[in-house]
Amino acid sequence: MKKIFNFTICMIALGMISCTSNEQKANKLIKQYMFESLYDFKSYEPTKTSIDTLRADIYLNEEALEYAEKGIEYASRIEDLNEEVENNKRDMEFAASMNRHFSSSYGKFQYNEAKEKYHKSQTAFNYALREVLVCMYNIIFIKEEIDQNPAILSGWKVNHKYRCNTRGGDISLGEMIFIMDDEFQEILTTYDVDDMPYAGYVEFIKKTLTETDKEALISKIEELESNGIQ
Repeated sequence: MKKIFNFTICMIALGMISCTSNEQKANKLIKQYMFESLYDFKSYEPTKTSIDTLRADIYLNEEALEYAEKGIEYASRIEDLNEEVENNKRDMEFAASMNRHFSSSYGKFQYNEAKEKYHKSQTAFNYALREVLVCMYNIIFIKEEIDQNPAILSGWKVNHKYRCNTRGGDISLGEMIFIMDDEFQEILTTYDVDDMPYAGYVEFIKKTLTETDKEALISKIEELESNGIQ
């Protein structure tokens, strides 16, 4: 019984040494990264490092992040495109009204020109909208695949919190996610939790997953595609 107890204690001790060793290896890589990246490295002070098994994660999935980037890009155009549609619609309606009261070949030309501009802007708006919706659908699809097949990946996910001085001399708190290889030999990918563009991608994905009805999304995409938007 005593031998079993001693063996158990030894295994726990080895596990603690291994964890400490991993954290030391991770912090060594992080320190080098911060040395090369921070404006005022001398003020850098790590506050917390946590190491976790690298699992399939929608917020670390490169394909999902690419869809978020594309979705944000097209979403940023929608407001201006919608304003352009409304302006062109008013111009078309005004040209139609003038042509009814003062019918002429020039009046018809103005109306046709305004009508063409309106249809072009409407098509551009619908295309941008479809692209946003398709990106949202693909993100939902990726999340469903991850939930159905929760895979453990090769490598480590390291969350690192720290404080340092900004260019203005103010103390800033930061948080980074580091993806490291399974031997802690190199940093494969980094994500700045608080800064753009990653923070924007995360917000887009979160809203897509929490505020979007999948069936309504599919219905709207099909409606746009039935009107010739591809």
